[in-house]
Amino acid sequence: MDLLGDDTVEQDRFQQCPIAELSIGTDGNLLDNNGRTLVLRGVNFAGDSKNPKGVPSWLPADQSFWDGPISFVNVPIPLDEADQHFERIKKAGFNIVRFIYTWEALEHKGPGIYDEEYIDYVIALLRKLGSHGLYAFMDPHQDVWSRYCGGSGAPLWTLHAAGLAPQRFKDTQAALLENSTAKKDYLKMIWATNYERLACLTMFTLFYAGSDFAPKCTINGKNIQEYLQSHFFGAVEHFASRIHNAGLSNNVVLGWESINEPSGGLIGHHDITNRPRDLNVRLGTAPTALQAMALGSGHAITVDTFEFTGMGPKKTGQVTVDPQNTSAWLSTTERDAIDLKHGWNRSQSWQARCIWAQHGVWNDETGRVSNPNYFAYDPSGRPFQDPTSAFVDNYFMTHWHTFVSKIRAIYQPWFVLLQPPVNVRPPKGNKAQRVIYTPHYYDGLTLVLKRWSRLYNVDALGVLRQKYPFSALALRIGEPSIRSCLASQLSTLKSEAKESLGNSVGFLISEIGIPYDMNGKASFKSGNYESQIRAMDAIHYALEASTSSHTLWVYTAENNHEHGDNWNQEDLSIYCQGDIRTPEAVIRPFPVTVAGTPASYSFDIKNATFALKIKNANDNLESGPPTTVFLPPSYFPEKSTAVSTSSGHWSIESGEFRWWHGPGTQKVEIQGVAQTKLGPCVIM
Repeated sequence: MDLLGDDTVEQDRFQQCPIAELSIGTDGNLLDNNGRTLVLRGVNFAGDSKNPKGVPSWLPADQSFWDGPISFVNVPIPLDEADQHFERIKKAGFNIVRFIYTWEALEHKGPGIYDEEYIDYVIALLRKLGSHGLYAFMDPHQDVWSRYCGGSGAPLWTLHAAGLAPQRFKDTQAALLENSTAKKDYLKMIWATNYERLACLTMFTLFYAGSDFAPKCTINGKNIQEYLQSHFFGAVEHFASRIHNAGLSNNVVLGWESINEPSGGLIGHHDITNRPRDLNVRLGTAPTALQAMALGSGHAITVDTFEFTGMGPKKTGQVTVDPQNTSAWLSTTERDAIDLKHGWNRSQSWQARCIWAQHGVWNDETGRVSNPNYFAYDPSGRPFQDPTSAFVDNYFMTHWHTFVSKIRAIYQPWFVLLQPPVNVRPPKGNKAQRVIYTPHYYDGLTLVLKRWSRLYNVDALGVLRQKYPFSALALRIGEPSIRSCLASQLSTLKSEAKESLGNSVGFLISEIGIPYDMNGKASFKSGNYESQIRAMDAIHYALEASTSSHTLWVYTAENNHEHGDNWNQEDLSIYCQGDIRTPEAVIRPFPVTVAGTPASYSFDIKNATFALKIKNANDNLESGPPTTVFLPPSYFPEKSTAVSTSSGHWSIESGEFRWWHGPGTQKVEIQGVAQTKLGPCVIM
């Protein structure tokens, strides 16, 4: 059965309100120009955008990876294929996409050299997106800083600016890259451990706090922090200005999000001889910050090793890593050649060796630590309260407010979307208006282990918030309890936002999703996707219970069964080879515009029942815009759908339920057609 329905569904079913006429209410809900709550439900578009055309992360690295020409034109999709993808997204009921782009895509040729052909392409792509009645918000995506240290995001020249030699990251374990690591050693989710390896620790520290922690590192008279940030801001400003000048700022582009999943690097690290207490991604080799520095300077080091189990990271032993005197830092000769290429003049005090040794943190000849608490103090010498607040409430928010001012200078009505590091409490000190808080959430056990357990799960956020005196109390047994636990965690994220940022800040989870390659990709052969349906329905149960706007991770146009999303063995795309995956759980009803405040809504996938409760409803019985709900035709064929309302009258047409109701508290229940079997997937 085609859960997308037939071609009679109108593409512009839900007419978009001009961005300048949208607002955020006193309760944090997004409001349209008729005062209705606008619920945003979308998808990240697209996973392909992390890599240049034809360079997936699994393609073995040769010299061209490091110095060959690259292009992001036609990434994520060729323009002549755009309509079919956006039509599919719209017909699935989504009304927004989180549009992924990278700093590298804009400025890969060198500092200040923008890829205008790529920007032309994006403008054309956004025009097509808007023609299908979709909003977009722009995401400057990064994972572990850059493709050249195992992720995505920043251009290669940023690493050279810091004095690093990415081609030697493999030998020094300064970063682990899929394209240069043996398949047996490249474990599931091991890419995330790069955040605690030398390259990422260094780059994020320099980007956010180089002036305080690396004052010797100056290029062309600017500290490395100012140099990197000014180029990042310059690239985004140029990109945003061109989009605005193309006429896309009031009808397509809703706003701009801050850097994806930012990291504080070493900022606030109390003791570099130990791992941070809140380090939850420990997998494979797990060096301390000091060990990472020593490895980067060629020292042989014995480090702890870990595996990830159903109860979290577990130490498995130790292994000696020997770089054999290889350095992750550029030599004087290498650095001079690169400086000449980019027109860089460095301070004479900045030598071609480990910058942290040069700042007295450790001795790169003996390998001994000199100042283990170097990163634990602010510039005035006062100790930071804790590593997270040290970064988030200080350096991150300073960067954030600069970002906001530059975006607002281009187009004042744009929303700015505030995204902190993953799983941390919201920052304090926001001064901006028209702000939407956009945390990420993943069910960690399902994501890392790539399986859906109906038996048990853990309240991971509760553990991180030190909610339990004993970790065993965070255990949840049975699928109903697991689903409730997921809902509770999302509700916590939402309530924390109100406590820290105030009621007038919007809330949208900009990444949430599931792995599709569960259980060793067994579903790809059997055609039975029950585990994926259950997992996807569980996160939607949580999203609905917490009334959270969201953008699912992810839509990848070139997803395939062999390589998934073509990035670090991830396979989370809701789309694969022409079809939406697990459409039974993905393509579901939701309230698009609510004449009032959505108090609760839910979809029972088994019984095909949708329920919505509205509080403070507007009285639109006689006139005024209705409450609208997206109804997928697969579950709700017009002639077989029953509706029960607390007041008013309603209609169903082309997959849209329209309801004119009385004031106060109002309820509606919509009964569709239960599907006992949809394709190969058995419904619960």
